[in-house]
Amino acid sequence: YSSYSSFIDIAEDPSSGKLVAVHQHASGSQQGRAIVGTVSGDDITWGAVQEYDPGGSYDNTVIWDPSTSKFLILYRDTTDGGKGTAKLATRTNDTLSFTSYIQFSSGSYVRDIQVDTDGSGKFLICYKDEGNSNRWSAVVGTTSGNSISFGTPVEVSSTNNTGNYGGDVVFTGTANKFVVVYSDNTNNNTGYSRVATISGTTVSFGTETRIDTSSYVYNSSTYQVTAVGHSLEMDADNGTVHFLTTSTLEGGSN
Repeated sequence: YSSYSSFIDIAEDPSSGKLVAVHQHASGSQQGRAIVGTVSGDDITWGAVQEYDPGGSYDNTVIWDPSTSKFLILYRDTTDGGKGTAKLATRTNDTLSFTSYIQFSSGSYVRDIQVDTDGSGKFLICYKDEGNSNRWSAVVGTTSGNSISFGTPVEVSSTNNTGNYGGDVVFTGTANKFVVVYSDNTNNNTGYSRVATISGTTVSFGTETRIDTSSYVYNSSTYQVTAVGHSLEMDADNGTVHFLTTSTLEGGSN
C-alpha cells in the first residue's frame, strides 16, 4: 500500500477483524504513517494513509488494547532526540484519529521497541536504551479512556548491547506474568530470559536464566551458543512460551 516503507508492524482488532498497519514513509521525510486494512476471503483492501508523526518515526510498533478498544502505537521520535513515544489511535470505519503524543523514555535514542499487554490496560514495553549504554530496559504503561501513562523505566539487564538486537516480551495468561528475552553482547551474545511481574506502575524481575546452556567447539576453542534476534509467542492451548532465534553456530552457519 506504500512504496519505500520501513519499520513495519501490524495489529488486529479481533472484535471487528480490522487491521492497523504502521510504517515509516522512507521515500518521504520518514513520517510515521498508519492505515486500516480489511480482509475479505483471500483479499485485503486498505483505507487512506494517515500520518501520526509528520516529523519522522523509527521502530514503529502497534498493539491492540482490548481495555479501551484502541490501538497503541509506539515509536522512536526522530525530531525529539529519538525518545520513546506513544499515541493511542481510535478507529472509525477505515479512519484513524490519534491522541497527542506522550513519551515513555526521557533518554535519547531508544531502539528495538517491543510490547505486550495483559488485556487489562497494562502494557510492558521493552526497548534498547542507547542513551543508557544500550541497556535492555522496560517500562509499564497504563491506558485509561483516551490517555496512557507510564511508570519509571528500569533496566532489565546492565549489559551494554551496542551493535546488537534488543529482545522481546510476551504475556502468559497461564502464569499471569510477562517473559522477557534478550542477548548479552559481552558474553558471546548468549540469550537470557527473565520473568516480569507488574504491580501498579512498577515492574519487578525474577532470576536471569540462560536460554541455551550448550556449547560447541570450533578450531579447538569452545564457545557458548549465541541467541540473537528473538521472537516470542504464547501458545494459549497449553500455556507455554515459544521462542525463535537466529543462533550462530560453528563459525558462521545460522
